[in-house]
Amino acid sequence: MNDLHEVSGFSLTRRNLFKAGGAFGIAAAFTGAQVSGLTAAEQALADAPRDAVKLNVLFIGAHPDDEAGNLGVFGQWNEYLGMKAGVITVTRGEGGGNAVGLEEGPPLGMMREAEERKAVGYAGIENVFNLDGLDFYYTASAPLSYQVWDGAGVLSRIVRVVRATRPDVIVTMNPSAVEGNHGNHQQAAMFAVEAYLAAGDPQRYPEHFAEGFEPWQPRRILRAGANGSGAAGEGGVAAGYTPTVASDVVFGCWNGTPSQRNGKRWSEMLDLARWAYVTQGWAEFAPGTTDPAKISNSWFTVIHSRSPLADPRSGGDAALRGAALPIDGGLPFGTLIDVRPARFEVVAGEDVKIQVTVTAPADAKLPAGRLALAAPSGWSAGGAVDVPALNRGRSHRATFRLTAGSDAVAGTQVRVDATLTAGGASGTTFAQLRVAGAVEATIRPLEEIQEFRSWTAGLGMKHLDVLVPELFPVGQGRTRTLEVIVENFSAQSRSGSVSLTLPAGFAASPAQQSYSGLAAGATTTVSFEVTNTDTSIPTANRAPAPVIDAVRREGEYPGEAIPVDTIWDGSPMGGKNPTISAKTWITHDDANFYLFISVVDDIRGTILPASDNKRQRRTDSVEIYIDPRGTAGNTAQTFIAGIMPSMDSMTGAPGVGRDRDNWQGEAAVTAPGMQVQVKMASTTAEYTGYDMEVKIPFAVLPDNLDPQHVGFNVVINDSDTQNKAAQNRVGWSTFPGMRADPWRWGIITLDGVQDAGSKPKKPILPDTAARSVGSPQSILQSAVDQVPLGGFSPTDHPLKVLKSSIAAGIVTVALQTPRAGTARVFLWDGEQVVGSAEAQVRSGRAELRFGARTAATGNGDSLVGTKASPVLAVSFESGSGVYAAKAPLGGRSV
Repeated sequence: MNDLHEVSGFSLTRRNLFKAGGAFGIAAAFTGAQVSGLTAAEQALADAPRDAVKLNVLFIGAHPDDEAGNLGVFGQWNEYLGMKAGVITVTRGEGGGNAVGLEEGPPLGMMREAEERKAVGYAGIENVFNLDGLDFYYTASAPLSYQVWDGAGVLSRIVRVVRATRPDVIVTMNPSAVEGNHGNHQQAAMFAVEAYLAAGDPQRYPEHFAEGFEPWQPRRILRAGANGSGAAGEGGVAAGYTPTVASDVVFGCWNGTPSQRNGKRWSEMLDLARWAYVTQGWAEFAPGTTDPAKISNSWFTVIHSRSPLADPRSGGDAALRGAALPIDGGLPFGTLIDVRPARFEVVAGEDVKIQVTVTAPADAKLPAGRLALAAPSGWSAGGAVDVPALNRGRSHRATFRLTAGSDAVAGTQVRVDATLTAGGASGTTFAQLRVAGAVEATIRPLEEIQEFRSWTAGLGMKHLDVLVPELFPVGQGRTRTLEVIVENFSAQSRSGSVSLTLPAGFAASPAQQSYSGLAAGATTTVSFEVTNTDTSIPTANRAPAPVIDAVRREGEYPGEAIPVDTIWDGSPMGGKNPTISAKTWITHDDANFYLFISVVDDIRGTILPASDNKRQRRTDSVEIYIDPRGTAGNTAQTFIAGIMPSMDSMTGAPGVGRDRDNWQGEAAVTAPGMQVQVKMASTTAEYTGYDMEVKIPFAVLPDNLDPQHVGFNVVINDSDTQNKAAQNRVGWSTFPGMRADPWRWGIITLDGVQDAGSKPKKPILPDTAARSVGSPQSILQSAVDQVPLGGFSPTDHPLKVLKSSIAAGIVTVALQTPRAGTARVFLWDGEQVVGSAEAQVRSGRAELRFGARTAATGNGDSLVGTKASPVLAVSFESGSGVYAAKAPLGGRSV
């Protein structure tokens, strides 16, 4: 048992003099003063109003709108509890769809940022931090997201924002690699977990301290959402949530609480917030129910908590109690109880060490007390131990030896509670464990799943892996090697055997594999040959190359058609709206694929102009998926064609492009030699669908073909409305997650084609990230809260607006720049940019001039359509350093 100094304890450094609201509370006395011996950067920090950015709650997501479902709760917490929330968004969503126009790339990103700021404003949120990550396309791959975003850099920037804003509670998305989890969402949440652990560690990102930031330890991290069941209505929280994973702790908050300041329920405010995301088509969402008994509860799962927990059934503020708010009658607010098991798995009848660290609040002493560990019935944790009185910020560590019950059931999850009783009050936090078998055998996971499991193990967060499935695809009529990892979780050497239980239509050889002398904690691997004995799907024979004319002539496509009629997304259709369906024939020669696709449909989707060849789900369309070697880990290693037959008219040229793959964009650029022809399926006036013929050269694929194992799929998007959205999708292979997981596609074989060996092409990803230095709204916020733009490092000297003026529609701005770099000036009228300039500048004084939309009045020039006093938003970047300033038109920096 050791008496430890708290990692985030306060020391009287120069930076602490400027940290308003800090332990000594003396920052105000120095604000605006020149303090002898300070660097220019430190003097700038002395002048900075950092107190304004202290947050209680920080949401971390990937895109604008990821926070949307939580805004009713954040709004309640703000209105009734005074909680100040902020949002980190890794990207501006410039790679997503646009339901209201043709903007894409950075212009779309700026639109989505504006939507996000409007939406979160309904919840009283003023601080939105966009980190300038590239929004490239939909993927289920967290590793690809990490790679494209420069993950190490993004994590550093998130930690910088956490240290700058000092949140008590972090809320994020689901960090687990469960089926259907968006890869961007998962990676953003993984960043959130790492930032939660790293922000208070003085060994992590020490460069932040030279910039004026201190370590900051958030007290709790929550995942928005939960797995399990909980009732709707006002009584749902009090009734409690039943989690799928028994050891989960889930808090709730009812969205139907009336808002006094808005005159509506918060569920109605949530509708208003969602409708603000117009580019995503959310403006057409129907309003939620007004029946109080049916209004939803929002649920939050505890990922980790260092602070005592309130009873989750005690109210909509329970998720904050102990971390951002005190617990009535509880331990002194700010007390921390951090529970850390030595390992996640524990075998029945065996021991595991549990380390518990108690820390006194930074501003109060903690009386002496007793610390006890509680475990399930039949388990032994030993007796309570003494905890000495602790001065402010001091810590005490105790180690318990927990013995699992001899009848503990392998595969179950349990919770271990640590309770501190001191000064007549008590508080409890917890850790999660899994009862493991003495020896367990698991399928070797996909590479990305293994990366995730290694990540959870490295962070001591293996409970995040509980619901991640183990999957192994085997094509019809094919045989694959299945590797099984055998791990000894017990404390002694083990020997035994492994056999497989297979569904009907599968066989394994050999029937059993043995292992022997497997040491405690060791692993070994055994292998089986698994065969899918269902060979009912036929393969096509080769034929002369078809003529690409949307007519299927005799002999062009020998063999049976592949059915494309299984609902993947949407609802089964019947009655007046018969089921959307298609048949696909495929053949090849030595250099090309040829496909004939006959689609049966009854209502034609939106007819888009040729300039709108962007997002296939905006109307009726066909998607063709090809994984050249059948081993792609994500779609960046594949070819995905998107073809819209209704461009200009049915007789006009179809829209043909690539999306979410190795090189997205219009096919004329990204798939030279690809040909498409479309014809109405009927010669009558009645619309009954369309026929499509496609030629895809092997040369445009991202790798050489493995002719024995080509991944393949066809998906039909069906739109029966004119709102530029597909309502239903059918496909050949329709397993969940298929759109982003190539291993879920079907497999085809090409007879007579030689395997030239793998020669993958590097993905060509867009370079069109919307950036904070180009966002007036981000610049104006940063100028006030002093959190650097995009979370990047701030420059060591400030940028200043010396003076500005407008005459004859020309704005002149004089700047004092800290060094050579790029300066951007925007004239903002409260709603839009009405003039701007960008220039490379040297250190010292620089002058920028630009035109602005004005109208002459008797008092001189004034801005057209101005609804607020015009303001200058100025950004500066040099290397990796950024700075933001604001000034009224005609004035200096403020």
